[in-house]
Amino acid sequence: MARPLQEPNVPSYRGKDAPWFSIPARHFVSVEHPCIVNNLDKALQTLGDEQSLGRVAAKDVNDELSLRLRPEDPLCMPVVAEPIRTNDAVLKITVPRRTGRKRKRGSSEPYMAEQRGSANGTSTHPQPTASSLSRQREQDHLFRSLTDNPDSYDIEPVGVIEKSIRFRGLSDFQYSSTNSQFLNKVKDTLITMDWPQMKRFELDPSKGVRPGDEILPPPTWSRLSVPFNYTYLQNPAVKVLETPSGPRLTNTQTAQKIRTPMITAAEPNIPSSPPAGLSPISTLDPKLQAAITYIQSLLATRPIWTRRAMANSLPPIAPSILRHAFQYCGYMFRSGPWREALVRYGIDPRLDPQYRVYQTLTFQITLRDRKESRGGTGEKWLDERTRYTRATRGQIKDKASHVFDGRHIALDGKVWQVCDISDPLLASLLSTTNLRSACHTKSDGWYHSGVWAKARSIMRTKLHALMAGNPSADDEFSHVLAWPDVLEGRSGQIRVGQEVGRKRGERVEEDDEIEEEEEEEDEGSGVEDEEDEGDEDEQAAGEDEEGGGDIEEE
Repeated sequence: MARPLQEPNVPSYRGKDAPWFSIPARHFVSVEHPCIVNNLDKALQTLGDEQSLGRVAAKDVNDELSLRLRPEDPLCMPVVAEPIRTNDAVLKITVPRRTGRKRKRGSSEPYMAEQRGSANGTSTHPQPTASSLSRQREQDHLFRSLTDNPDSYDIEPVGVIEKSIRFRGLSDFQYSSTNSQFLNKVKDTLITMDWPQMKRFELDPSKGVRPGDEILPPPTWSRLSVPFNYTYLQNPAVKVLETPSGPRLTNTQTAQKIRTPMITAAEPNIPSSPPAGLSPISTLDPKLQAAITYIQSLLATRPIWTRRAMANSLPPIAPSILRHAFQYCGYMFRSGPWREALVRYGIDPRLDPQYRVYQTLTFQITLRDRKESRGGTGEKWLDERTRYTRATRGQIKDKASHVFDGRHIALDGKVWQVCDISDPLLASLLSTTNLRSACHTKSDGWYHSGVWAKARSIMRTKLHALMAGNPSADDEFSHVLAWPDVLEGRSGQIRVGQEVGRKRGERVEEDDEIEEEEEEEDEGSGVEDEEDEGDEDEQAAGEDEEGGGDIEEE
């Protein structure tokens, strides 16, 4: 640590008033050049001519001073500085001249000249220039002289700095006009302010764009002259973790990924185990371990469950925990007869007709137009299940909401399984043993097209009637039940849906066609890679669905 400088021959004034020193009435102007000055003449050229410097040095003048990084280019945009008033002193410090000879500190050996070369006489350091030696003397030698001669230097006040010029603005983007033919002509003629030269400037009168035409830069590139303080701060959730490969930044608040396998209905292979890379169950949170145990016990008795049915059969578990537990227990189909149902790992329902009872029927329950149902407000599209979920929050949940009995409906989901349909008419229709020889993976599953179309059409109409507060009777569907179990083409299915509406005297729109699957299938299989977005506005059943009103097949 450097010792504090001590003034020679100055008595101590501890406990007394500080001494007074007189400063000559000599005034200075300080210019803080933003560049490292190696050549004083070139540094002065960047600040302008002597007239500009003299005007700024005037005592009562506060003109701006411009600094041009390329003083030879009159088109160079300058950096402008305004003078500010200061009250600083200029000191002259005189120290003994250094000879350049050295000896080991504390020894009595004679001083030796400094060796700046290798043993063979060749220099191992680049030879300093005159300007760099001057700067080095100011930085190194002066400081060394002050510390080595605490009693042999003099300090003399020289004058007062009443004006300082500091370049604190941003330099504009620079554009070199050296290779620009047009700008060089402008510099040689117009900027000279010499009339004979200015008369030589001419523009090309020809029309149109010619090859090689120059695109001239704007007068200025940036409108900002003052640096903007962005006040960058590190995210407090980002922590440094030590890993075998070294330190790594990790966001501790990043939502954990859910990697439940999702495959298409036409995917030939099914997952037989959880995805690789999941944390071992033994290392998970105890609540998550308990949820996994519950779900595995349910899948052991019934291999395929909808998420709503499973949540109704489990003790109260947060939906976020359920979603993380699903990836350890089973996979899901993106589309097809078992869409949106959790299937136990290793079970392929497309290979055995006994799994037909776990096929799902999905309906989109929405109000298409508030104008018809809510007093003519004209607002478009309303999902009733969101309102239902919020209205029933805090109430005792109906544990049989996943069961469709034809008399009641709960709007906490949109997916029902065949085994959860207790409506006598639908249960009798779907209990048929007249099945396909091969599974129809797109929509019908193991049922013939006519059976599945009639079941979906009847259930859709029953849901519509329940939403309207007018339950339908089974005898209203006698004409539908008379349709054949096997329908050829898609037109027969459309007529089934329209005929049900006409029987009840309702308006049937052409876009309410009953199709095997309205949703487009995703190409290929994959892993559901979604983030856990929290429990806000979620259904207690853990469903990701929301809505109610008009009933449409999906």
